[in-house]
Amino acid sequence: MKQVLKNIVLFLVFGAIYFGIECIWKGHLTHWSMFVLAGALGVSIGGLNNWLPWDMPFFLQCILGMLLATAGEGIAGIILNVWLKLQIWDYSTMPLNFFCGQCCVPFCMAWLFLAGVCILIDDLIRWKWFGESVPHYH
Repeated sequence: MKQVLKNIVLFLVFGAIYFGIECIWKGHLTHWSMFVLAGALGVSIGGLNNWLPWDMPFFLQCILGMLLATAGEGIAGIILNVWLKLQIWDYSTMPLNFFCGQCCVPFCMAWLFLAGVCILIDDLIRWKWFGESVPHYH
């Protein structure tokens, strides 16, 4: 039960942080699905070092996080924007776009940075709020 509570808290924290960032970036409220996607990605990316060895280099964790985020954004984009035509985002005019214009290399690079931030926030919350071990990185 404690693990479920942790994941719910992390989901809400990451969803709220990303939703806020996206609203500021766009200058208006964004679609609620961005909260859900960000919460799920945050729990997944932040949890990487719970499934992988602690001695894995931090940069490699960031790369894996970027790949998770890109896959999540691509799948969500295909469903929400291409199939359901909700027009939440469209990167088809961005350079090096893929997944039918739902992802692009410049935003993948942004996810590389955000994945690192996500890992650090996850570890800090787990340490301070849930009494898990002190984070350390290589």
